[in-house]
Amino acid sequence: MIEPPDAPAAPDAASESRYWAFISYSHADEKWGKWLHRALETYRVPRRLVGRPGRLGPRPRRLFPIFRDREELPSTFSLSDKIQAALRDSRYLVVICSPSSAVSRWVNEEVASFKARGREDRVLCLIVDGEPNASDTPDRGLLECFPRAVRFRVDATGEPTEERTEPIAADVRAGKDGPANARLKLLAGMLDVDLDDLRQRERRRRFWRRLQVATAALLVLATIGGVWYREHQKTAASERARNLRVAQLLITKTKDAAARDDTATAAFYGAQSIKHSLLAGDAPLDADLLSSLSVAALPKSADTDDRLTGAVAFSPDGGWLFAGSNAETSLLWDVGARRIRLRLPKNHGAVTAAAFDPGSRLLVIGTADGTIQFWNAATGAEAMPARTHGGRLTAVAFSRDGQLLAAAGDDGRIEITRVATGAVVNGFAHEDRVHCLAFSADGQRLASGSQDRTLRVWNVNGPVRGVTLARYAEPVRSVAFSPDGGLLAAGTWDTTIKLWDLVAEREIAALSGHRKSVDSIAFAGDGTLLASGSQDGTVKLWEVSSRVQIATLAGRGKPVTAVAFAPEGNAVGSASIDGTITVWRVAPRKYRATFAGHAGAVRSVAFSPDGARLASAGDDLSIKVWDLATRRPLRSLERAHTDSIRAVAFSPDGRWLASSGRDYRIILWDAATGKPAAVKERAHDDWIFAHAFAPDGRYLASAGWDGLVKLWKIPDLALLATLKESADVKGTRAPVGGVAVSPDGRWVASASNDTTVKLWDTTTGAGVTLRPGHPDLARPVAFSPDGTLLASGGGEGWIRLWDVARRQPSGDPLRGHHSLMIWALAFSPDGRLLASGSHSQDRQTLRLWDVQQRRLIGWLTGHRDFTLTVAFSPDGQHLASGGADGTIRLWAVNDFWPTRESESVVEPGALLRPFLAKPPYRLDEAERLAHTVGALTRLELEGTDAIPMATVDAGTRQP
Repeated sequence: MIEPPDAPAAPDAASESRYWAFISYSHADEKWGKWLHRALETYRVPRRLVGRPGRLGPRPRRLFPIFRDREELPSTFSLSDKIQAALRDSRYLVVICSPSSAVSRWVNEEVASFKARGREDRVLCLIVDGEPNASDTPDRGLLECFPRAVRFRVDATGEPTEERTEPIAADVRAGKDGPANARLKLLAGMLDVDLDDLRQRERRRRFWRRLQVATAALLVLATIGGVWYREHQKTAASERARNLRVAQLLITKTKDAAARDDTATAAFYGAQSIKHSLLAGDAPLDADLLSSLSVAALPKSADTDDRLTGAVAFSPDGGWLFAGSNAETSLLWDVGARRIRLRLPKNHGAVTAAAFDPGSRLLVIGTADGTIQFWNAATGAEAMPARTHGGRLTAVAFSRDGQLLAAAGDDGRIEITRVATGAVVNGFAHEDRVHCLAFSADGQRLASGSQDRTLRVWNVNGPVRGVTLARYAEPVRSVAFSPDGGLLAAGTWDTTIKLWDLVAEREIAALSGHRKSVDSIAFAGDGTLLASGSQDGTVKLWEVSSRVQIATLAGRGKPVTAVAFAPEGNAVGSASIDGTITVWRVAPRKYRATFAGHAGAVRSVAFSPDGARLASAGDDLSIKVWDLATRRPLRSLERAHTDSIRAVAFSPDGRWLASSGRDYRIILWDAATGKPAAVKERAHDDWIFAHAFAPDGRYLASAGWDGLVKLWKIPDLALLATLKESADVKGTRAPVGGVAVSPDGRWVASASNDTTVKLWDTTTGAGVTLRPGHPDLARPVAFSPDGTLLASGGGEGWIRLWDVARRQPSGDPLRGHHSLMIWALAFSPDGRLLASGSHSQDRQTLRLWDVQQRRLIGWLTGHRDFTLTVAFSPDGQHLASGGADGTIRLWAVNDFWPTRESESVVEPGALLRPFLAKPPYRLDEAERLAHTVGALTRLELEGTDAIPMATVDAGTRQP
């Protein structure tokens, strides 16, 4: 706690102050703290003001230095002393105001201490969130942003009075001052000048700076332009000559390959020769020869119009892909063999919709003249007589059991019929054209999207016809149910994908990333991925649980009319308006689920003893308890803590859940009801960073920034013992950031900022320091399940394994992270594996180690920021991790043991399109042609020789 001085500082003390300002903020507002610190220190005071007398002495050239309260300063063992000194030596106090700082005891005490020094008129506020004085009118439902010490005057001891104050505040929020004006408002207050003077000065400075930059740029460009142009002309002429020589050589190789009937190699050399001819500025050589070439795997099509109409469908067994065409025939492709299986004649107009039945036996086609056709997918024969819907068909869909068929068209009418008899089961209507249809897995609901801008869900057999979920500003172009029927995805003309929770009937996310209308969407068979195709020419993959875009599958830039997943989810197909069908292979992702329920960094996760629940906590002051069967939150424990929560843990019997954090508080929760059973205020004199239950559940060990390890009796949280770290020559103790209890309960291990790891005997209270320790501060510690090993992580990125019985290192340190802080460690229940979480430079923030062989076996890529906590499930089958990206990820351990597998989306498996029938004479077409032929023939060019295409290591790519 920060104590105010005995008496206010002398009025002239400000001129001797070391800092121009002290920035006080909650940890949740750290990004604003960094921004403000930089904004104030880098500001150049106008020359005409420098040296002139101000309120607190001569005005400086820069407001430097500014003190910003940083978290976890490893070189300082008494943070309170440092803060008190900084407050005493600061002319102004700038408070970053938000709902987080309003409830932060830390921020409140800093304001009270500063005001108690007689400097109330030098407190400036920067509002980043919440509303000023909202606590005066709680019925408005707004969150207060001012700490109590800001809203009220304080007496000489720092205690708040009942007298209100009106603090000067700048407001960065939209519609208020904005960041730029808020910065100037604070600077005007600190420099004691008029705000308009600073604004005028900023406008003049921007104008002159832009003029100077533009003038300098023009001079530089004028100087180098002539030199560059001459050299460019020489280089271009040389490059054209080289490409012409290569084209001539390649056409010779084309003739040789054609003469020996190697049509695949001939086609490859021919496509490359076209590209190099155009790069040389010439027409393709020997065009007659080139037009005669084809690849045997994909016969040249005689179609005059190969543009796809948007009707594309995978068979449920993943073997066939149908693509409707504007040409005389539509094609059924054998995906595995990459060849045309069947050509279906255009009997009733252009194909506009298509779907396979669940058994992959029946293919239904809707046409532009309103006819519904039924084809035997194996033989290509008509399976039953055609039916008439009336008007152009735009969508068809089978129910999961294959008994029902839904069809809709331009007239807005939806008709559900029995496949076997054609009998009408039900009918619905939109006010305009229906773009899309989808049955739920149980066949009881039908979703539809329309040009009338509505998204609707209909009851197929129920007495209530259905509901309109939403009316959007733009038409709904595509819909898809998740396999479990709990979610509905809708792609809209406004470029976004709306994700709906159908149980609660509310929109839970809007996925943004496409640049044009989302015309097709599809869930993977396990419901973990969502594919979307857009008129912007791309297919995107989204992780459903976290709502994160994990890959963009770039096509040829033409609108994507449809996407579909193969049944196992290991492939996704897309069709473009220009006739290109692309089949992408999707390798399995390494995490099985992602929970996105926190608004800040996740600092701690813990499994319940039965493995059915997972608790998580972090910087947003909330504790979430997740049901792992449904992967949904069971409950959320809010606002019990007033600062970041650093640790949660279930008791061994599962009855209790303990939480602790930076508010110095330990709370014991009843795990069954979610209600507090015991609260220990000020359990430590500073932040609490870790805690752990004893194996028998009789006590809880906690580690604090005050340099102490304490043991607390369960369930009343009575203090049993205090284990003191050794003090330095100044009498201060190094902060303790990690604690663990051995499986037999005899030892408590702790890790400290003084680089040491210690073992404490719980029977005697004696401690022994393990040597040689870490080169940098030590943080997490974890015992192996048999208690023979202790793992510790350090700020240098090392993991040390200690022989507990011998009190010495067990082998060399494990070095697999990027020489950055190890934040988390956990042993698997069988002791075979050790998981570690760290800072990251490559998103691979989580590592898995073989303990016996001391080797790295898994790179767990997924978190997009630091991994701060890890925990194994009681059965050892899963690993949970939490990160600074605010997500919790659940990994299947068998995915990594004993070998590492590929982890991302890889290259297209096939680009299925007729080619070389009409040689292109545009360079961009020639480059696409060369790429297409290379993908089909699996050849690539090395120099001027065709060689087999190298196998892509998917593990080296990032989604």
